[in-house]
Amino acid sequence: MFCAILLLVRPLATSLPFIATGALLVCACADFRTGPLDGALSDGPDSAPPLKLNAYRLSAGEAFTCALCSRSGITLPCCWGSNEKGQLGTGLGKNSVGDEAGEMRNLKPASVGSLGSAKVLGVAVGGVHACAWTDSGVRCWGYNQYGQLGYGDTTSRSEPAQLGSALQTVDIGTGFLASAVVLGYDHTCAVSAASVRCWGSNEKGELGIGSSVAAIGDASGEMGKDLVDTSIGGTAATVSTGKNVTCIVTNDGKVACYGAASLVGLGGAADVGRNVSQVGALAVTLDLGGKVKSVAAGEAHVCALLEDGNVKCWGENSSGELGYEGPAVLSANATIASVSLGSKALAIATGGSTTCAIVDGGLVKCWGDNRYGQLGIGTKTPQSAATAVAQRAPFLVREQRTVELSVGGGHVCAYVEGDVIYCWGRNDKGQLGIDNANDIGDEASEMAALVSVNLLDK
Repeated sequence: MFCAILLLVRPLATSLPFIATGALLVCACADFRTGPLDGALSDGPDSAPPLKLNAYRLSAGEAFTCALCSRSGITLPCCWGSNEKGQLGTGLGKNSVGDEAGEMRNLKPASVGSLGSAKVLGVAVGGVHACAWTDSGVRCWGYNQYGQLGYGDTTSRSEPAQLGSALQTVDIGTGFLASAVVLGYDHTCAVSAASVRCWGSNEKGELGIGSSVAAIGDASGEMGKDLVDTSIGGTAATVSTGKNVTCIVTNDGKVACYGAASLVGLGGAADVGRNVSQVGALAVTLDLGGKVKSVAAGEAHVCALLEDGNVKCWGENSSGELGYEGPAVLSANATIASVSLGSKALAIATGGSTTCAIVDGGLVKCWGDNRYGQLGIGTKTPQSAATAVAQRAPFLVREQRTVELSVGGGHVCAYVEGDVIYCWGRNDKGQLGIDNANDIGDEASEMAALVSVNLLDK
């Protein structure tokens, strides 16, 4: 139902190692406008300076969106859209934000407490939970039925008394410093320079820990020193999480996935990751006919970006999300067809049953489900062939390079040069951040009039 992928396609002069994450692909960058974080700093424009969107961190969830924003040099996680499970992190009730006039300019950042001199590095979202990571730890909020927040219980963090100074740092283990965090629908993975550790739902083996336990992090004694590394037998370069699946790409271009049988690409009927004979150095890697650069996992399909710029997808294909018409593809191998893109892909993103790519030349092309106009082509018709987002979209007309792309449950957001975010597709909860609840992209001419997310009073 969701999978958010953040994609960096513009090289930075100063950057940390490139790290990808599952429902999202992320990059740790050194040029953030960062500073001490205190979500309590934001009570609206009357009590604080206006917020400004920050670069290189954008994440779309099932029906909400988060990005980094800054105020007076302080970097904050800011979220809008559905707040039914407290996933916006504001503690302001269950009302959606961004679906009515004036709400975005009064946006309150997530209340994650004072972290002293810690610098916020990123924010990531899952189905209905979110996490922010700093140079000293990770804090998560929202829905917690499976322990996906990592606090050793199943209590959601959504009320004022549970947020702010009450929101604790997740215990991932002594000495574990997260350089990125990636969220699946009901599970979470943290990535460090040396390892990957995951918690939350393990219904299909998506944690990749060789255990049949239903979840990790939902009871005491499961986090910290008790967490087991998720590995495929090599150093992880990128990690992608979707619904019931986790995929890891190693530094030498190998890829393997844990989770639902239909998503791991092995062609079998059994889930993978709940038996010690299936994980770590014993994991079965996929042969896609070339080295893999990154993977993006959606609700019921997975796509891989190869180093040569080709994209290959497997899993369900009910809406053409694999990039061509035909039945589901359960065996991911060198013979599966590449998506016809017309040029090399630089980055890929998946969410729900939709896939998008940034291709050489800067175009954004999408395919698959289009019920809400998320392909950005002015109709609701699904497309099994990669189709360019309407060329009249403002950021394409102005030739602004797309820096990040994130696909949610029914919407797509692009972060483009000039510190601007544009979103289109489903908007029933205000997830597009444009102060109304109208879907965008499902009717002709809407993309040409696309309005950017704006946190400032116009």
